[in-house]
Amino acid sequence: VESNKDHVINVVDLEKKLQENPDAKHVLISHMRGKVADMDTIKDLCDKYGATLLEDCAHSLGVHWQGQHTGHKGVACAISSQSYKMINSGEGGFLLTDDPEIAAQTAVIAGAYEGLSGKHKTVPGPEYFKTKPVELPNYSLRMSNLA
Repeated sequence: VESNKDHVINVVDLEKKLQENPDAKHVLISHMRGKVADMDTIKDLCDKYGATLLEDCAHSLGVHWQGQHTGHKGVACAISSQSYKMINSGEGGFLLTDDPEIAAQTAVIAGAYEGLSGKHKTVPGPEYFKTKPVELPNYSLRMSNLA
């Protein structure tokens, strides 16, 4: 999808691409250098064409759209904390969501198994975990495991 003169996603081109690609399931918006596209229109287009909206907010911490921090229009928001980002942990990042199913699935995949999710204050209740710990893989990876 092309960008416009303001260096944000061109919503007219986004709609054209969604029309041309009816099998598109996701739209990932990256708010680069604090520049935010018309997120209301993007959300409306995603809803209209059945695409899930995700946001990459690593470069827009502290930036607002219509009075809210970026990352609140999509079902989830990713914030990388790689060494060149605003929050630096060397590697890694954060996944933010208001969707309890996505939060539970992410917690299990990241290593909250065998009731360990109960130790965390920000995960959803046990009713969202149900059989996820035995159905989903538990990666619980560290960067050194991948190197």
